[in-house]
Amino acid sequence: MGRNILTVCLILFVTSVLLAVQSRFSRAQSEDKNQINLGTFSPAPTNPVVDVPSGPIPLTTPKIGGRNGKDYCIDDEDPDMCDDNSSHLVPKGVGGVKGSCGTVIEWTHKLVDALPQVMKGTRNKLTKTVSNCGYSTGPASNYVSTFLVIDAYNLAGFKELSKSNSSQVSPSGLFSWWQKAPGYQYIPYSPTVVKEFAEGKKDLTGCVMFMATGSGYHIGIVNKLEVYKAAGDGVISILQSGTRMYIDRFPVSGWAIRNTSTNKTKTSGVTGFGCH
Repeated sequence: MGRNILTVCLILFVTSVLLAVQSRFSRAQSEDKNQINLGTFSPAPTNPVVDVPSGPIPLTTPKIGGRNGKDYCIDDEDPDMCDDNSSHLVPKGVGGVKGSCGTVIEWTHKLVDALPQVMKGTRNKLTKTVSNCGYSTGPASNYVSTFLVIDAYNLAGFKELSKSNSSQVSPSGLFSWWQKAPGYQYIPYSPTVVKEFAEGKKDLTGCVMFMATGSGYHIGIVNKLEVYKAAGDGVISILQSGTRMYIDRFPVSGWAIRNTSTNKTKTSGVTGFGCH
């Protein structure tokens, strides 16, 4: 009887020891497993590459109306300056090429105001004097397209251009000069450049737009790019002199500038932009 009790006690003792060992082993496995899981799902610190999207391209709606004193107004159907409320209203450009005495585009606006403000006729003279920063021009006759460029840049503070320089008065000569003049920048035309203009990466406002013709170049100062559709459809407008209209609009399709303006000006295509 006493031996049986001793045997039962021994069995119980051994069983309790085995259960204790098994419990400790199980906890150890559980802790190891948790540590593995933490190592698996807790990534090491990294420096991720963040792709910052460019801002949306601002879209505008074509403006139609009559003279309002704020916008340029031009009739594509005539084609001539606006004479009714179905004409295109073109916002005046701002910013862009800037010299020590202001922006080229702001002085271009003032020069355009000094051109004949008649309904029909050639804009080939200055009707009043325009002065700024020690430079003065007008009144003047035979006001050709390059004179507008030379005057606008001088009024803004750029003194490298002169109306007494025959190579700069010639559109072809000005085109050649711009590609090698120190401090001046010539940007070859491509649809990509127009898209960068729309995105704000490259401001062409106030730059000279050179368009090839059969006999040389047609030129104007970039006023504004208006984008009507995100795919790159809209118009780019230029200001000019020595022509029937002081503003011209070239359709843009898929960021490509067409060769014929909405006002029937035909060229062989844009070759590039003269900036500073």
